[in-house]
Amino acid sequence: MADLIKYLLKLKISHIFYLSLTVAAVISLIIFSVSYSKIYFDKLEKNIIEDLRIKISLASEIIEKNINQNEISDVEAAIAYLSTQKNIENVFLINPKGKVIIASKKKFTGENIKEIYPFLRKNQIYRENIKYFFNKDKSKIFFIESIFLRKKGEIRPKEHGVLLVEYNFLNDKISSLYFLLSNILIFLGSIIIAGFILNTVFKKYISRRIENVINVLEKVSHGDLDTMVKVQGNDEIRLISEHINQMIKKLRNYIYYDYLTGVYNRYFFEKKVKAEISNKNKFALVIFDTDNFKEINDLFGHIIGDKLLQNYAHRLKNFIGEKGFVGRFGGDEFLIYIDGKYFESDSQLIKLVNQIIEYLDKPFFIEDYKLDITSTAGISKYPEHGKTYEDLLKIADISLFHGKKIGKNLAILADNDIIVKSLRKAQLTSFIKSGIENKEFFLVYQPIFSIKNLKIVGVEALLRWNSKKFGFISPAEFIPILEETGLIKDVGKWIFKEVLQQAEIWENQGIEDIKINVNVDIQQILEANFTEFVKDEILSKNFSKVKLGIEITESEAMQYPDLIIDKLKTLRELGIKISIDDFGTGNSSLSYLKIMSIDYLKIDKSFIDD
Repeated sequence: MADLIKYLLKLKISHIFYLSLTVAAVISLIIFSVSYSKIYFDKLEKNIIEDLRIKISLASEIIEKNINQNEISDVEAAIAYLSTQKNIENVFLINPKGKVIIASKKKFTGENIKEIYPFLRKNQIYRENIKYFFNKDKSKIFFIESIFLRKKGEIRPKEHGVLLVEYNFLNDKISSLYFLLSNILIFLGSIIIAGFILNTVFKKYISRRIENVINVLEKVSHGDLDTMVKVQGNDEIRLISEHINQMIKKLRNYIYYDYLTGVYNRYFFEKKVKAEISNKNKFALVIFDTDNFKEINDLFGHIIGDKLLQNYAHRLKNFIGEKGFVGRFGGDEFLIYIDGKYFESDSQLIKLVNQIIEYLDKPFFIEDYKLDITSTAGISKYPEHGKTYEDLLKIADISLFHGKKIGKNLAILADNDIIVKSLRKAQLTSFIKSGIENKEFFLVYQPIFSIKNLKIVGVEALLRWNSKKFGFISPAEFIPILEETGLIKDVGKWIFKEVLQQAEIWENQGIEDIKINVNVDIQQILEANFTEFVKDEILSKNFSKVKLGIEITESEAMQYPDLIIDKLKTLRELGIKISIDDFGTGNSSLSYLKIMSIDYLKIDKSFIDD
């Protein structure tokens, strides 16, 4: 039974339905055939017996009367007539000794009935309470009717004779069997018609609706959440469909919408834009980034920050309206699709995006706080700036980065110059690490000339890159990349080792008074073990005196002045000369010079250019 249940669980509902219908039909047919056959044959037997008993009883009266009147010919005629009745094979008039006096078939006249029917017993024939009996296989019925024989010469008056009638019940059974089979076939046809009707009903109201549900679920499993189950009725399938639709709506909210702001999430925004690209519709893709959200989030906390993002997204949705749609790219970055029919030129597009920025610049009132936030936007256009979503997003992001770099709180539409510079930077970034590994970087030493004694008193170590792919790269290009990628720390350590090794070589050559200055990035100085690293490298060399100088820009020194002052003081105690480079471009005051433990001050060239 358990195996049967396991097998059924593997079948489809339609197969289970058809299997159940077939089993029910077979069982019904068997029950009908058995019960109807029994009832029918019982009734047939009863009707035949009652009918023949009446006929035989009437015939016996006639025979008895004619015998007693000695009308033997009439008796024979009556027996002959009785034998002509359907399925009556033999009729016998028997005396008490069992001798056949008159028979429907002359050949049996004068014979003993036991010779004709050996299976007959005397008590079956002459007992008054037995009116009929069957043979062993119930193919024959023998009817018995008592006859009083009074005037026959060889029979004494008032002797008791018997009228014996042999009836072929098998013929009735066979003929009735055809009738029974026709009824069974009619019943079977009724079952088939009923099955066809049930099948039609099942397909229309159950199977098709289940298939509809399955088709929708298959679409959902492949990421299509725009479909819904549509079924009629008021049954369990309808209830299941409603629950599935509710599930799809929830999935749509989870998968299509940003949980915090309610705008499209990155995935669905991309899907929507790709659909517009496939339709060849002109549009603009804008990426917005707040300029000071991190400061607000750190100052007021994440709860206020989240509410600010919610209000920010709400403003974007309100402004864009039917002009397009909004998505959250991540963090405090948002994406906007603007339909091309709402701008005819680049100037109109930039004007529209600047209007959005102005709308976003208005103060946000959250709880008891008035929050001011600014935004920068990068813009790309389809199809001018790309034929794919990925390309358009990349160009918009490049424009955004350029806007952040040149001033913030403005809208930048991508142009060829911005794109070329960005692609150039991306290429250099992808090859800079392999350039370090392949030893494509090297140092050059720029002399430091003393106007006091007209001698070279030192050199400044300058990093250069001769790329196998791009050739010589300007430091103005690769230094920012080293800083942004964090590779400046590893390169900086390599520079220190190279410089100290070069100083050792020069000292061995008798050049003892040359000091080598190294430009140090803020990331290097802020490393916890920076001063220990420099100290260990210096001590590993056998210098008569330290010939190392460190240069740091004023703007970097002023980012963390107290920490930088402590670090510089430690380095100066090692005998390292400290220089502040590009002085005059930062926000430091002259009062800092008293406490910064510096040896040299390098004035920015902008002061002497004029």
